[in-house]
Amino acid sequence: MVNCVFCETMKSNSEDSFEIPRLQYFLFIIDIFPVTPGHILIVPKRHVAEYMQLTDQERYELVDAIRKLYEHFETLNLVDLYTNLISIYGKKIPKSLSYLTDAKNKAKKYNRAPDGFNHGLNDCYEAGRTVNHLHYHIMPRWIGDYKNTTGGVRKMFTGKGDYKK
Repeated sequence: MVNCVFCETMKSNSEDSFEIPRLQYFLFIIDIFPVTPGHILIVPKRHVAEYMQLTDQERYELVDAIRKLYEHFETLNLVDLYTNLISIYGKKIPKSLSYLTDAKNKAKKYNRAPDGFNHGLNDCYEAGRTVNHLHYHIMPRWIGDYKNTTGGVRKMFTGKGDYKK
């Protein structure tokens, strides 16, 4: 697929992708504009734009990939991860630097496995997707990262989230 950032990432075996463990249909890609420290995307290796274009086997593996990612977060060192990403992308993609630095500083503060997760899938442009390649967001959460998490995703949509800086 021409001009697809995820297809290009997979072709180049980019530094911001990793496999834990190797999956048949998906790749984990670190979001270089993270919403929370450890924000990771689960991306199909095959170019598909929408969830309903996945095969049954791909859907099953997506669910298993989420479980495997949860397990990986038990030992993932986010400070080291963001230190490396800053050195890779700080000059290459300058607009990512403040996001990566913020994630590193927050990772230092929490310095442990996440207490919970938000999941996100913007399925179609009308739902907010900006890259025309399916990607499933996993965003780790920690007790105290927001003043009041009641309402979760609903609060994010209404713009009433109260993030602690």
